[in-house]
Amino acid sequence: VSLQQITDSFIPCMNPPDPSASSFDPTHIAAEDTRAHAIPLPSPPAIHPAFNDPLTLDDISSIQSYLKRTTHSNSTGVDAATYDLLINIDNDLLLPLFQCAIEQYSTQTCNYRAIALESCVLKFASLLVHHKLCLALEQSNTIPPSQNGFLEGYHTNNNTFILRTIIDKARARGETIYLVFVDISNAFPSTNQSSLWNKLS
Repeated sequence: VSLQQITDSFIPCMNPPDPSASSFDPTHIAAEDTRAHAIPLPSPPAIHPAFNDPLTLDDISSIQSYLKRTTHSNSTGVDAATYDLLINIDNDLLLPLFQCAIEQYSTQTCNYRAIALESCVLKFASLLVHHKLCLALEQSNTIPPSQNGFLEGYHTNNNTFILRTIIDKARARGETIYLVFVDISNAFPSTNQSSLWNKLS
């Protein structure tokens, strides 16, 4: 397979669909883009306190605790740093390292890296960002009880159990159930980035 064939295959997956399609509301998309472009860089404080607070020792400890109680890959990047190494480093030393990494300006191209095998240090930093996102969502009661994916203590098989219970109850009552399973093609790349930025600001 040639590089051009791979490129031709992946470009449609990495770009959003045509917003002029009938399934999109062009007025709403234009309004979202206008709002997003009006946000200065670096962006002003967010409405979610968790996004504005600097990292704390408790944040570092929560990620270390998560790594200790879960199964995870210890594959290392070029720095050869493992999760075990990060767990055993004093938190007072880790805090300024990750705080400095997160505070780097996103407008500087030197802060971007090509996608490759992530080091455990980078994955630890990603977990810190995920931790902040979850805090903001929890504090704002944004996530409904029906959301069982990507949340600690919840599992996607919870929904399977709930569905099975509904089916059993309907069968016992002689009722008919109508189900719709939605498979959204190209879901993540199709997400409107302006809308996401507006939600986080």
